[in-house]
Amino acid sequence: MDPRRKKKEAAPFYAPADHASAIHERIVGETRAAVRALQTSRPFTPMDRGRGLFGASTVADSMDSRPTSAITIGRKQFLASLPDSQQPSRPPTGRMQPLPPLQPPTAAHPRSRSLSHQASSNSMAGDSAATDASMSRERSFSQAGEDVFDSAPATPPRQRVLPRPPAQPRAAAAPVSGADDSDAESDLPTEKTESPARAGKTVSAPLRPLSSEVPASPRQLPVPPPTAQSHIRRSTSADKQRVSTAEIADEAAWETFMKLLTELTPESVDYEAMYGVCTRMCAHLARHPIHGGRRKGMVLRSLFRMLDLKDARLLMKIARVVLMIVKTGPTLANLCKLLFKLTRDSSNDAIFFEEGMPNLLVTIVEQADRAENADALIYTCGAIKNTSAEESGQNVYVARGAVQAFSSLLFDVVANVRGSEASAGVSHMLVQLTAALRNMASQREHKLRFNDSHIVESLAGLLSQHAQHEPLVHNIIRIFSALTSTPECCPSVASDTRIFGLLVDIINAYRSSNSLVLRALYVLGNLTADNDDSRSVLFSHCQNGAWLFGLLADFIARDEAAARAPPPRDERAPSPSASGLRETADLLVKLMRVIANLCIHPDVGQSIASTAGVERIVGLLRKQAKELVEEPLINTIGAINNISYYAGPGNLLWEQRIEIAELLIPLLCESMDVVIESARVFGNFSQEPEIRQLLLTKRVDELLVLLVANENPEIVWTACGILMNLAADPASRHALQHENSMQLMIDALDKAGLATQDWQLAGMACKTLWNFFDDPSNMDDPACDALMDLLAELLDDATAAELDEDSAEERQAEFVPVATPLLRRLQRHRSELEPLS
Repeated sequence: MDPRRKKKEAAPFYAPADHASAIHERIVGETRAAVRALQTSRPFTPMDRGRGLFGASTVADSMDSRPTSAITIGRKQFLASLPDSQQPSRPPTGRMQPLPPLQPPTAAHPRSRSLSHQASSNSMAGDSAATDASMSRERSFSQAGEDVFDSAPATPPRQRVLPRPPAQPRAAAAPVSGADDSDAESDLPTEKTESPARAGKTVSAPLRPLSSEVPASPRQLPVPPPTAQSHIRRSTSADKQRVSTAEIADEAAWETFMKLLTELTPESVDYEAMYGVCTRMCAHLARHPIHGGRRKGMVLRSLFRMLDLKDARLLMKIARVVLMIVKTGPTLANLCKLLFKLTRDSSNDAIFFEEGMPNLLVTIVEQADRAENADALIYTCGAIKNTSAEESGQNVYVARGAVQAFSSLLFDVVANVRGSEASAGVSHMLVQLTAALRNMASQREHKLRFNDSHIVESLAGLLSQHAQHEPLVHNIIRIFSALTSTPECCPSVASDTRIFGLLVDIINAYRSSNSLVLRALYVLGNLTADNDDSRSVLFSHCQNGAWLFGLLADFIARDEAAARAPPPRDERAPSPSASGLRETADLLVKLMRVIANLCIHPDVGQSIASTAGVERIVGLLRKQAKELVEEPLINTIGAINNISYYAGPGNLLWEQRIEIAELLIPLLCESMDVVIESARVFGNFSQEPEIRQLLLTKRVDELLVLLVANENPEIVWTACGILMNLAADPASRHALQHENSMQLMIDALDKAGLATQDWQLAGMACKTLWNFFDDPSNMDDPACDALMDLLAELLDDATAAELDEDSAEERQAEFVPVATPLLRRLQRHRSELEPLS
């Protein structure tokens, strides 16, 4: 059941006969065609075939600061991005300085010689702090172990070779009670060269380097005397240098990876073999991540050598390997630039999706820090935009969760970055992100994801914070345009009432940008198509309608200027006049649709009908009736129909009804859509006697009778409504007395009944016949017998039993209350004419 046809009845249709005049007035009121929302096509956005960051747009918004789409990215750029800690070490240049001369050995006190040896050992190890620790340990040995030295055997001690300190620190054992932290190195021997037999003499010997493999003389390095602690300390395996099992496994994994790395050579042309090596690298890194800056630097430098190759599949695989090692910084930005460059060539799309790169890009969006990786996010979003232009790509990204990832990123920007504080990098990233979202909002099932992710609120926040950034505003309006073209998404967009005021402000700020104004008006038309609250909110931002008709005056002036523009000198050049006329025609279509939809709200419609400037619509109709361009004409007539619904002295269009009717009569022979819209206007205007007389004078009544037999139920409905008004007036009732007019009405009733079960149309036909039979003589038509039989069949309970529940309810509400009194009226008239026996 079409809700547009529902009418509120103050009293039953079949009121008593003594109130016939009141019945006629109610019937006339019911014939007014209900106001309805107008539909129009979505503005066309051409695909960016160049796949650049900013398309072919030439907006003067900080053009010089935009990141370029023409990227040169290869080995040199990646090597330059390595941090200093991962750069290869180079030998020093310049003349080398001579070493200082060696000092001859001198005799010294045993303790000082021991201290000298300890200091020398620590100096060679490069740790000055260890010297103090050794001195501390020497004092401890000298004070606490004097008696132990005296009781030592007289045989000379055997020399021990000093162990080499381990390359990496080991986990220290628990310190001995009473010792400080320096005792962690107490396993290094100290040197005391005197024995009990030679206590009075001291001999100093030169020290050998720690790295020397030559055994020293047994007298050079005697065993140090035991201390009090040495009696309780047990010898363990910790005294020897030991490598853990984890370190052994790490070294083995590293050696395996290095073998794979050596198989990659930039001189090789066997791309398939190198691709297989990279695949094994990915599997290896998944099990054994690389730790340590030096190792990472070595691997990255080897991988970066391969990035001057031209094979797209191999480059994507190498990029995946690199991203498993480095996930931030300049290297990440360069990788994203490389992937963006690859996506600019549409021939790489199939490889791109086969390699699973969309999952990689969405992961970067989810994990990359916005502040530290702005460049990376710019090119990541740009790559997603390039590869989501087609439906297959959109399905992949939406299934991966790109909409949710973008929603989180947008929420972060709106919550933490104000429009005036946004850096150029954030702004450029938002342009790419919203362009990718615009692609993903192309399909109905994807649009519903936008409702679930609450992305509309973030987009509204962006629009309020970045209203001066035209490319970003364009993308956001395009997203709203795509979303609101699906009725299920309109409530979620309209729920944020900021959008209405923002769109009005955008139209005012970018009045000269036809494409932006066109889409903003399209969004407003969608939001006001089925929602009275939206109509009320928008009207509150329109200065009681004055803003709307100010726009109308501006667009009409542009249209007139475009019509006066001289043709180009070069015949092959496009005509600016034709282009300007097309643009203004589109603007007028979208604006008239907004006006028509607003008028569906009773209070708003009456206010618009009495607003100064509404009469400009008549001049627009006069021009369009000559041009006969269908879409502008239909929307203008539709707006006139909705405004003319509110009849009364305050309606400025109602005062010009004669001129409007004369312009519309010739249009009743045009296309079906134009005929329907024009007939609806006559359904409103035909309440006035001068309009009914004009229709008879122009023989429109004959055309209306023929339209009753049309196959289009909308045309039949509208024609019956106008004929109902004509039949209510005795001066024009004869319109239904044309030849076959009664039979055509009966056929229309029969088709609307059991054939199509359009019980509203069947009820409208009965109302028309009721008015026609106000003249009893019209019931003498022989066709009335067939009409009575048809009504009896349609009102039979057996007929109702065969209908489904919805159709039965519609029949009971729309048809039975009208058809029952009509049948009784015909039966009563027939009984009065029966002869007496």
